[in-house]
Order: sequence, then structure tokens, then C-alpha cells
Amino acid sequence: MDEHQIKFKIVHTNPNNLKFEFSNDFMIMHDRETFYLQFGQISPPQINSKEDLENMAMLGMIESQAIARLAIDKNYLPVLIRALQDNLAKYQSANNPVTQSEDESEFM
Repeated sequence: MDEHQIKFKIVHTNPNNLKFEFSNDFMIMHDRETFYLQFGQISPPQINSKEDLENMAMLGMIESQAIARLAIDKNYLPVLIRALQDNLAKYQSANNPVTQSEDESEFM
């Protein structure tokens, strides 16, 4: 370590007003320096009649409501990926394996 560098311990704080949001959709974008993650929420459509079903079929899409956006430095992304992989492995060893969607394009 450089003699002019000081190493600090990171203390994570959790404000009481920070809400948990359920996410079942995400989108990832990037530029040269930063990765952008947008998390969304897809609610099942209310289909109460044959007409509702036909209208949904004609529409051909469903809305994902954005609930959070994060910008992550390109050098930090591999750290995040490793942490997610490690946490998933620990979860799966203690619980049932997480199943992956057959159609990964729905997550792209």
C-alpha cells in the first residue's frame, strides 16, 4: 500500500425510510465507463373477460414499471457479480436450487 493511502473500514448504514421494492424484471445498459441497472416490476394483467384477454393479445406487450436505477463503475461490476454468484451458491446449498428460465431472452 502506498504510504499516502489510508485504508478505511466501510460501515453500512440503513436509513429507516429506505423501502424494499419487489423486482421481477431488469434491464442492463452500459457506456465506456459505467453500467446502468434498472429494476422493474411487472404486475399480472387484470383479465376478467374474454374481451380483456383479446385486448391484451392485440396489445402484445406488458409494462414494466421502473422502481430503481443504479449506476455502477465498470471496475466495480466484477466485484458485484462475484458477490451475487457467491451469495447464490450459499443460498442453493442451504435451500433448493434456483431454477433458471428456459427463455433467457425475457431477461435481456
